[in-house]
Amino acid sequence: MEILIYTSQITSRIRYITDYIFHDYLLLNCVLTDSTDEFRNSSAIKMSYGTSPLGDELFVAQHPLLLETGLCEQNIDVFQYNGMPAFFGTNTECSPFPFDVFAASFYLITRYEEYLPHSTDKFGRYSPKNALAIKENFLDQPLVNLWAKTLLSELQKRYPSVEFPKREFDFLPTYDIDQPYAYLHRSFAVNLGGLLKSLIKSHFREAKNRFLMMIRYRKDQYDTYGFQFALQQQFGFKTCYFVLCALRKGKYERSLACDSRHVKKLMQKLGQHGKVGIHPSFASDSDAAKIRKEISKFSGLVNNEIEISRQHYLKLKMPQTYRSLIANGIKADYSMGYASRPGFRASVCTPFKWFDLSVNEVTPLVVYPFAYMDGTLNYHMQLSRMDAELLIQRLINNVRAVDGLFVSLWHNSSLSNSGKWHGWRSVYKHSIEYAASLCDVKEEK
Repeated sequence: MEILIYTSQITSRIRYITDYIFHDYLLLNCVLTDSTDEFRNSSAIKMSYGTSPLGDELFVAQHPLLLETGLCEQNIDVFQYNGMPAFFGTNTECSPFPFDVFAASFYLITRYEEYLPHSTDKFGRYSPKNALAIKENFLDQPLVNLWAKTLLSELQKRYPSVEFPKREFDFLPTYDIDQPYAYLHRSFAVNLGGLLKSLIKSHFREAKNRFLMMIRYRKDQYDTYGFQFALQQQFGFKTCYFVLCALRKGKYERSLACDSRHVKKLMQKLGQHGKVGIHPSFASDSDAAKIRKEISKFSGLVNNEIEISRQHYLKLKMPQTYRSLIANGIKADYSMGYASRPGFRASVCTPFKWFDLSVNEVTPLVVYPFAYMDGTLNYHMQLSRMDAELLIQRLINNVRAVDGLFVSLWHNSSLSNSGKWHGWRSVYKHSIEYAASLCDVKEEK
């Protein structure tokens, strides 16, 4: 099904955001034209975008953002429209929208504000405190998708006999494997040293767990893969694993070497249950050479090209990180989210192509935004397990309302049900059960 959109000046920004909204999200074939004759003579579903409508078609008044080629601070005044935040207001009575839905969507989905001067957190990441979604309290809403649904409603009013395509809600659990095992497969000397260190520091629970694993009385606490596989078999969902593959150990990379035979064997097993991608190391976000070497090493270990990635510590630097990933054959990234806050960093809950604002070009890299990370709820927000379940359920409902893709981020270590993660396995299982109940995934009896 095709929609024809008239605009007097077709720019790469206009083409990008209309492609996302209509093609990628609303599942329509989007065609742009700057010919008034073609537009008037067409019998297709149509609308216009500019300074004034050509007739009685659906019309969106234009803000100058999508005609610009550079980057600059934007004057943003947020107001309410149909119970939703909106900005880039337009003064016209010719449109049902009092704002430029395309420009506002473009600003959010491209992470325009992350290219501008901003503060960073202690890890050098873009601080959520800078974000418009935090300041205006809409981070928990996939706002771009909500606006797009409103656009669809307006089209349905004008074309009541047309049956528009319908999306379906789905969910995608993902896992970061920062440390495949807590103690297993380390040398006796390393484990003995760790045991003594724990005793000296009075970390008796940790010492007990290590000792019981050393004598093979208890399974390694981070070996939660059987639990993950069982849930996947029960509910039939797809998944992705991101394995840390640092070139050497460091402050933020203390795992077993990814080229150890034990980790290689684990990756083979993970590959039987989902896609396996790389988890580039802490400093890789601004180091193109490091990303190149890590991806090359990882590809050799799995004997296959690596196509998916998620940054360790979610460290993203625009546009350097994504450019490095593209240059090394990565086709999809799953880092779009905040470590300290749940919600939608790009205000969307469906995959989208990354637009490089520094050169005004759409790229082949597909970005999969996630809704929350396990550590956000436990460490940063210090929620009780019950409050965490309720928050996750609200996020799932918000994604379900726009028929989006709900992506979660957990670690194998957080499913250990031990230490600070005692009882959290039930939180995860509840989230899977709830998401599965809302979509077509059928539980196996």
